[in-house]
Amino acid sequence: MAFDLPRYKRQFAIFAASLAAVAAVIGLGGIAPADAAKEPASSRAGAAVPESRLFGAEARRNHRCGRCQKRHRRTRRRQRIAPRVAIKRAAAVSAAPSKPGLPSADGNQVYLGATVGASVYGEASNPPWNMKPLETFEAHSGHSVAILQVHQDWGSIYPDVLRRIRERGAVPMLITEYNDLGQVVNGSQDAAIKSMNAALAAYGGPVLLRWDWEMNGDWYPWGGQGQAKTWVAAYRHLHDLLTAPNVSWIWNPNVYTPSQTSGPGVPANPTAWYPGDAYVDWMGADGYSYGTETFSKVFGPTYKLFQELAPDKPIILPEWAASNQAGRKAAYISEALEQVPTDYPAIKAMVYYNDTLGGGKDWPLENLAAAESAYQAGSARPSFAVMPNTLGKLAVP
Repeated sequence: MAFDLPRYKRQFAIFAASLAAVAAVIGLGGIAPADAAKEPASSRAGAAVPESRLFGAEARRNHRCGRCQKRHRRTRRRQRIAPRVAIKRAAAVSAAPSKPGLPSADGNQVYLGATVGASVYGEASNPPWNMKPLETFEAHSGHSVAILQVHQDWGSIYPDVLRRIRERGAVPMLITEYNDLGQVVNGSQDAAIKSMNAALAAYGGPVLLRWDWEMNGDWYPWGGQGQAKTWVAAYRHLHDLLTAPNVSWIWNPNVYTPSQTSGPGVPANPTAWYPGDAYVDWMGADGYSYGTETFSKVFGPTYKLFQELAPDKPIILPEWAASNQAGRKAAYISEALEQVPTDYPAIKAMVYYNDTLGGGKDWPLENLAAAESAYQAGSARPSFAVMPNTLGKLAVP
């Protein structure tokens, strides 16, 4: 039987179109339509393929020996069944469990991070300078850290330190502070700010930035109700100069309780410190359970306030932990990891404070076997399987 070249071309075109349709439905190759222009033309669906790659040289096209005719017939049979095979494989891929780093179909996606104190493990240096404490925490908690808090002094940010965190597959949550708000506002700290901006831009990976946190309390030099306007002016000035595109800004008050009377040691409603939507990427709230409090009592009122202030902003808990003073540490951790993905959909990241605070507090998981087990069980939920991107600005899961 003579080889019908036009028919061969038509069948191949049908086959290619079928594969392209399947890929478009399930997202094979991970190329979004908006990104298609960034790919080489030869790798995009529907791109023209040189005829010599499909059919060989002109001499081979006109070859008519029996062996070649059998090969052509086998090729045509494969073309007829290939689209059906591709569809079956596509269905299997779409039904497969999500891998870590990709959102699963199971509810809200939440990054799990940690502040890891070296002293908890008998070490002298914190990660990322010494990674042993982090490795031990991950082994004990049963979960990889997606966000790792790291402190660096004002004006002295080192890209290599941040890269050590990125090499572990995590995003640094950088914490830095400056006590004198007036000096930030009047420009005397501009050189230090520009130096930090250059260092962060040189690093290039995603960074979460916490600056002068818990300002609605009076326990830090930059905090207290009398400094709200100055704090906002300083924050805005810092934001205007520190423009590295890979930095995500966390506005980070302490949780507050509406029923508590304002006074020494009592965090105020943080609304007066809000600098405006243009200056905030993530809404952050620090909160701890010291005894009998439930997760909803600690974070519920602040979550509601955040939804009123900035309903479209993702929320991060840069510090959360529980004491076992009233015997509820394990229960509190279980509540948090169960309720956040379902009851608090705006919370997209939780950073457990696995360190001592104020001298000897029992925040670390390792202080109570039941707390460690509760974290292991809770963090095994598919909602916490997501891991961050390591280039550009941190994506909201």
